[in-house]
Amino acid sequence: MTERDTRLLVLDDTVDYETNYYRLRKGVVLRFVLAPNLQSRDVCLSCNHPKRRASLQFRRERFLDIPWRNPTGHWFDDSERYADVEVHSPGSFQFKIEYEKHENGDVKRVLKRGYFVVDPTLHLTKDETLALDSVCCHTVLSKNLGPFAHWKEKLQVSKETGYNMIHFTPVQHLGGSQSAYSIANQLRSNPNFHISRSPVLKRLKTSGRLGDVGRVLEMEEGLKRIGDFVEMMRQEWRVLSITDVVWNHTANDTPWLKDHPEAAYNLKNSPHLRPAFALDQKLYEFAGEIGDGRWEPDGVPPLVRTDDELRAIVSLLHRKILPQIRLWEYFAVDYDRLVDEFRDCLLRRRPKPDDPDRENVRLDIVQDPEYRRFGSTVDMDIAVKIFNISKPYCADEENRVEMCCFDFKQKLESLCNFNRYHVVQDHINSAVANVEATIRYEHLEAHGPKVEKVDRDHPLAPRYFTNLNGSDPLSDADIEGDAGRFIVAHNGWVMNADPLANFAAPTSSNVYLRRELH
Repeated sequence: MTERDTRLLVLDDTVDYETNYYRLRKGVVLRFVLAPNLQSRDVCLSCNHPKRRASLQFRRERFLDIPWRNPTGHWFDDSERYADVEVHSPGSFQFKIEYEKHENGDVKRVLKRGYFVVDPTLHLTKDETLALDSVCCHTVLSKNLGPFAHWKEKLQVSKETGYNMIHFTPVQHLGGSQSAYSIANQLRSNPNFHISRSPVLKRLKTSGRLGDVGRVLEMEEGLKRIGDFVEMMRQEWRVLSITDVVWNHTANDTPWLKDHPEAAYNLKNSPHLRPAFALDQKLYEFAGEIGDGRWEPDGVPPLVRTDDELRAIVSLLHRKILPQIRLWEYFAVDYDRLVDEFRDCLLRRRPKPDDPDRENVRLDIVQDPEYRRFGSTVDMDIAVKIFNISKPYCADEENRVEMCCFDFKQKLESLCNFNRYHVVQDHINSAVANVEATIRYEHLEAHGPKVEKVDRDHPLAPRYFTNLNGSDPLSDADIEGDAGRFIVAHNGWVMNADPLANFAAPTSSNVYLRRELH
């Protein structure tokens, strides 16, 4: 390594480093220097790239201070200060700079972050490497490769057509949906890959007497066989391999979820999903009733084949089915409770004749964070400020208080009826429209799967939640109690949405309630 293997990164007060991409190779020195607008400042530099010591393994949250060096040796000369990071580990790393800045007579602390990526060294053999820019990668859906005995002949096509890397989607045991990244057991291989080389296990499988223990042994052996296979690819074919998993995804039939339901968004740690679960549960019940023939007199047979039958389903959802779950109650207030609370406040406070703040405040519904029915409230201080006023035409104080309570209740009814109720109704309309689109595609469209039957095994739309305890339906008391921990939300895609946004968060949109998840 020579002095020339150094890359300069100029730190400038005007640059947003989070939007820049810095790519390095192992072995270079990343040298930070200061632009003129930072040379006079006390700049603190830190980075989470580990030092070259075995005791300092990489931890993303651990930042090490990078000291500044001054080649002139003069404390008063900051113009040539620099700080070096010896780059020796591949991966993505972050650096941070902090300094004080004077603006309009004020001093503020500035924090800037940036990232750099260090290329890995790809070894074909001990002495032969593959440059990252020379990678020609072929992606295969591992679940479609079939039995392991046929992998070589299938993947040799990739080798012969010039690919030098094969990307495997997860090779682990997939969940019931068979989605390529929905893993049910992260520590076992896909059981569809392997017939064990063990003569004993092979005979047991052929006879149908393999059993659970034998299948576990087979899947454990499978991971080793996959490892041996990709090593053969590297040494004999000069073809590398890569696989990716999404560790914050897991299948809804993952066994360990019952022991750790907190790993998922559930109705206990994410109570804002309770209205969406009530809707999801009702849609599932309705599908079961259709399958049982209950709604045939209303034009909905168990086999849905026509537009008229679809229109009948939509009509029933709006008129009879969804009104039963009274979704708006999750967003509404208990009028009597709040009026009683307001009355108690008025009995303790005299009205202010000319309160200058009265015209500058507004009363709004405050959503109950636990999403209990009629659990929402209002800011009572604001309510008192607005409605605790003098009423000269009242005969006495008791009459004045009751008139103030009457005005307050009217305002609550207005907020709930004209604001909250209509917002919730819009969510319901969106949910029904999305369910209708799903039914049309799955049952009627020529390019769809043409599913005919509607029942509990073939619901109107995919379920958004799984009950890990398997007991349906659940009451409000169940949902708000310990059972809510085991109602977990499914993941999915939201079309035309920000892929970096967390659509399950309480501050996000009502994706689950509006049935916008795919």
